[in-house]
Amino acid sequence: MTDRRFIHGDAQHVADLIPSRPGLEVYSCHEDRSVDYGYEMRDARTGEILFGSFTGTDNGRAAAGDVDPAHPGAESWSATGIMTAADGTVISDNYTMAANFLCWWDGDPGREVLDNIYVSKWNGKEHRSETVFTASGCTSINYTKATPSLSADLFGDWREEIMFPTKDGTALRIFTTTAPTAYRFPTLMHDIQYRMHIAYQNTCYNQPPHLSWYLGYDTETVPVPQICTVGDGATNPDLKDGSGKWDISELYTGERVELAIGSPTAVVNGVPMRIDNDNTDVVPIIDENDRTLVPIRFIAEAFGCEVKWDGDRQRVYIYNKKHPHDMFNTLMKQLGNDMKFGDYYSYDPDLCDYIEMTIGQTDYTAYTYEGKTADPHGKLADLYNSFGKTMDTAPVIENERTLVPLRAVTESILKNVYWNDGLVTVSDVEEVFSDEAAAARLAQIKNAPVPKKIERIALNTTGEKYYENQLDVYGVTASDNDGNKEEGAIDLDIATRWSAYGENTLTVDLGDAPQEVTGVAIAMWKGAERIYPFSIEYSTDGETWQTALEKTQNSGESEDFEKYMFPTPVSAKYIRYSGDGAQAPANGYCHISEIAVLGAE
Repeated sequence: MTDRRFIHGDAQHVADLIPSRPGLEVYSCHEDRSVDYGYEMRDARTGEILFGSFTGTDNGRAAAGDVDPAHPGAESWSATGIMTAADGTVISDNYTMAANFLCWWDGDPGREVLDNIYVSKWNGKEHRSETVFTASGCTSINYTKATPSLSADLFGDWREEIMFPTKDGTALRIFTTTAPTAYRFPTLMHDIQYRMHIAYQNTCYNQPPHLSWYLGYDTETVPVPQICTVGDGATNPDLKDGSGKWDISELYTGERVELAIGSPTAVVNGVPMRIDNDNTDVVPIIDENDRTLVPIRFIAEAFGCEVKWDGDRQRVYIYNKKHPHDMFNTLMKQLGNDMKFGDYYSYDPDLCDYIEMTIGQTDYTAYTYEGKTADPHGKLADLYNSFGKTMDTAPVIENERTLVPLRAVTESILKNVYWNDGLVTVSDVEEVFSDEAAAARLAQIKNAPVPKKIERIALNTTGEKYYENQLDVYGVTASDNDGNKEEGAIDLDIATRWSAYGENTLTVDLGDAPQEVTGVAIAMWKGAERIYPFSIEYSTDGETWQTALEKTQNSGESEDFEKYMFPTPVSAKYIRYSGDGAQAPANGYCHISEIAVLGAE
């Protein structure tokens, strides 16, 4: 099952792409409301239907790729919104991820979704996709298919680049990922099938390219490219053992963070980064107890964890967002044991271990997820088992940042720590350095130029704004979407929109500093036909909200902008639209073509 490879698309072209090869399966959708299967998975060799479902819809798009590490093999989904695992298990029936192009974008072997000008990653816990990159100032092509001009591994680091025309049609822009990766795969262009997919991507009914081998979260082996040099015909030396494959562990260098005591620069998977983007005085330190303290947010986020701060209690929470079976497998591998998490435990996608520490206290608590239980009101609630632990020293606040004891945190998230005379290495594989190598590496980090500060770029600065006092928007999130993503409401393009069924919220991030906000202007999709009740809230921290505008509604007479001014201007970093959905029962959606947050005149 983990070796399953998929071709995806619609029924019009999928038959032309099927080689007669055992082990290959074909996922397809059907643009016919009356057929028995609106989507189906077939054995490519025999044509046998392995699973599928009647949808009763014109199901015009489909996709397949490994986007969810919680399920072996590739997942498949279509415009009906039903996502299935490789064995046919339904993962989600809520359409929040487009069935369109795919790409390998970030540092893990799983795929991301490429739709319109957005790269999105599937969040298996929340059962929704989340935008990780926006090609601002650009537009997609092919009308409703909303594809890039090209997606391909152009520059040779195995992740894919994407190409779009600018909105004004004067240039083509090529975007590449900046995410560090611990995997050293051969370039995708070394694969003949992949190269063929790139060639036909723009010459026929274009679809995202696929490799001839399976690359996903549970890939175990990677084929060695068969390369011969021109002239002498020398063969790739990696083929000498005759196997023609690498074990994936040979291509994994480990997730690694390197720090130097007193230095504002750290190195993440070989890429120099600022430990604190805003303050170069934030550095790892040695405290009076001769213990290493590190800025927790940088370390935690480098390993995919989440940090929350409770200022009233002076308490920091570090949530491990990695899947627990991944942590278990990592630990077993370190111990030289082949046991897998699934051999002994049932997997629950809501598993999330975390620890909490309090400034100035050496005692801290670690929480392990135990499952779910029914509360007195009959609802399911998370149940955690807590463990009291003690550190050799206490967390502190330095330069307005939280520093915590390194070893206590890293041991809680199953990472290895290596310390040598000021060099600190945190990794998920065991690191061994000679004293000479450690000293050389320490000198490299301390003597390297401090990387430039990363400046946040507003998402709505790539076109003409609708109002002179329209504020910049640096981020946007929504409680849900139906495939029309939330970025469509702030992209200065009234032809795009955000949509979500029922009561939903749309939150706009105004940047790092509070802004004076006097009101909003909103263009409602089909606003000349439908009434959309809503209220507007504001916040300075994204967690505590106050009402800026009590419940109101659009006029129902226009699809153009209508202004909604606040009784009193507010100071806010976040503005939240809280909608009830359209009043018509059959059309109970929130639909915003564009929202403009207005500042002082």
